[in-house]
Amino acid sequence: MRWCCPNRLLATSERIDGLSIGGRQLLALRLAVEKLAGAEAVAKMTLLLHLAEEMEEPVLADLRAHNLYG
Repeated sequence: MRWCCPNRLLATSERIDGLSIGGRQLLALRLAVEKLAGAEAVAKMTLLLHLAEEMEEPVLADLRAHNLYG
C-alpha cells in the first residue's frame, strides 16, 4: 500500500501498517493540508512539536525513518 495518496485522503477502512499513532496524525495532517491548499502549502508548512525530553530521540528517529511523513 502507498502511504501518500496525493489526490485524496485515505479512507478510514484503509490500513497503514508500521506507523506510530503520531506518525498517522502527521500523515493525516499532511494529506489534509495538501488536499485543501496544495503541495506548495505542504512544502511551506512549519510544524512545532512539544515533546518530553525522553521522547525527543525516538520521535526524531521516527521522523527521519519516514522522511518527515512527506
